[in-house]
Amino acid sequence: MTVTILAIAGSVRARSYNRMLVRAAIEVAPEGAAIETASIEDIPLYNGDLEEAGVPAAVQDLKNRIAGASGVLLVTPEYNNSLPGVFKNAIDWTSRPSTDMARVWGGRPVGVIGATPGLGGTNLAQAVWLPVLRTADEAASPAWVYPAGSPLVAATRPFHDGSPAADVFWGPSVHWNTYLEQYVMLLNRAKNDQFGQEGIYVSYSPTLSDPSRWTAPVKLMSGGEWYPQVIGEETGTGTDRMAGRRARFFMTGRSDRWIEFER
Repeated sequence: MTVTILAIAGSVRARSYNRMLVRAAIEVAPEGAAIETASIEDIPLYNGDLEEAGVPAAVQDLKNRIAGASGVLLVTPEYNNSLPGVFKNAIDWTSRPSTDMARVWGGRPVGVIGATPGLGGTNLAQAVWLPVLRTADEAASPAWVYPAGSPLVAATRPFHDGSPAADVFWGPSVHWNTYLEQYVMLLNRAKNDQFGQEGIYVSYSPTLSDPSRWTAPVKLMSGGEWYPQVIGEETGTGTDRMAGRRARFFMTGRSDRWIEFER
């Protein structure tokens, strides 16, 4: 059985990084998965008068493509720390009329990825998509929400433990560790309101469904750089979402260290 994933790039530029990312996803799709593409180029700006006159053909085609797919992959740019207007407009159209939302989005698995030249990637845009997708899927099971207690917030005063040494944990990455048999979260810890690096920390949890199960963060190293994450190196764990006992340790997209986990 082939799983069909509809990939939608959130940019209409011919040489868009995110269109390139869609092509890369097609090339690395696993056996049994077929990635098809849909364009938002012909989607008009939302206008209630247009909707009353009849849903535009390009919108109806996109809705039918989504409804006919096993899952959807949104490939999003990030503009000004948020969503691209052209992409949000297209997804808004797919929710109209509201009586058709369950057919189009109800229970449909959705993944969000993105590419940008900035060091932060499309982290903020992906986070902003979450409430949009929850609304689209409100008639079905709730979307998974990133564990609470690991926000990216303005560091203006100490708040997490009363210590004046650092103001906030932020920039988390989470992976399932097959050796530890639990989830591992790596975090930055800022020491001032300019997000100067105090250190890199690690926390563990056996589940994503209960935020209270995350352990108190433990310091791995002083200083460090932004966006710590691991890439698994062992057979079957070679992704940023799964690792085993030994993995590459990355900061700001670069790696010059290994990390080894112990039970």
